[in-house]
Amino acid sequence: MKRIRVETVLLVFMFAVMTFFFIVMINQAKKNDINNLYFNNYYSQNAVRLKITKSQANYKENAELHPEEYSGDFVFYNALDDKLDAAYKDDKVRVVFTKGDNYPKPYIIAGRFFTEEDIKSEEPLCVLGMTSFNENVTSEGYYYYHYAINGRIIKCRLIGVMGMKDGAASDVDATVMINWNGYYNGIDNATGTFYIDSGSKHVSDRVFEELKNQLENMSSEENTYTAAELLTVGNIRSFSYFTYYLFILGSAILTICIIMLSLRYCDSQSRKTAIKKLCGYSGITVYFETTALIVAISLAGLIAGIAATALLRISVEFRYSETGYYTDLSPELILTVCAAVIVYSFAVAVFPSLKAYSTDTSEPIK
Repeated sequence: MKRIRVETVLLVFMFAVMTFFFIVMINQAKKNDINNLYFNNYYSQNAVRLKITKSQANYKENAELHPEEYSGDFVFYNALDDKLDAAYKDDKVRVVFTKGDNYPKPYIIAGRFFTEEDIKSEEPLCVLGMTSFNENVTSEGYYYYHYAINGRIIKCRLIGVMGMKDGAASDVDATVMINWNGYYNGIDNATGTFYIDSGSKHVSDRVFEELKNQLENMSSEENTYTAAELLTVGNIRSFSYFTYYLFILGSAILTICIIMLSLRYCDSQSRKTAIKKLCGYSGITVYFETTALIVAISLAGLIAGIAATALLRISVEFRYSETGYYTDLSPELILTVCAAVIVYSFAVAVFPSLKAYSTDTSEPIK
């Protein structure tokens, strides 16, 4: 029975890890356009996620936010519910304030999105994703929001239905948006989780700084308000800047390790390579045999990587994690990953194959 070399096992493992990297990065590239927003509760890469808190939780008044005073074009959300799982009703509920026109907007299937007059209206209005519309809107055209924390029920008139242009299912289908003044009419603005989104990260950061300054001015001896940016920024369930560079670094290190292991493997096969040359094999034949071997090992890693990703996706915590991994395994995606891994294996096989091609027959014979 032929013994499996340690180098072969390690190479299969490394190609499996690279396959996972390709799955994540290709998914990310596919969603790196306007449709990307539909898979992230409609937040762009410019979004800033923050938490507003106060020093005395039982204090009867909350901070009164005035987003209309901030500069720039942006959309401001108060995230009332965010379970990150489209299987739940009222999965993602947002109180929405908009200013200007240069901010991410959902595609409207029917009706309209909020206008400036809608945002200022004291009547509760709503724009729903298709799933929320089908499951929660009454025949009179109203959506009732039940806020579990304080038992408050808001009757919102439907003005629009949003979704993807091609009708595919996405996170936005289970998203509910309520106009700012209609929700907060007669009550203080609540503390909690908020999002600032705009046409550029610079604008989002500037609005966040203005918000912090406003809260500091509201603070008193009885209560201190603070706005802290949360670790998860940019696209929800998407690459943060840290994750992006971590994947680049990991890919570079793995590539170097794969090349070094392949070179070591070729060194261990130098005697066989020399004998093949003495038996009449040309250098180019040895080159392509070595390349084919590395490609075959990469295909084993490809299968292992796809299988491992599929097993990870069984976990809801992994699929809906805010850490930042897209791991959709559609047939189109798998074909693209297969092509990417094969091209990658040919690229990393260049140096080992050249090593085999240029093997000196004299040393192994001695």
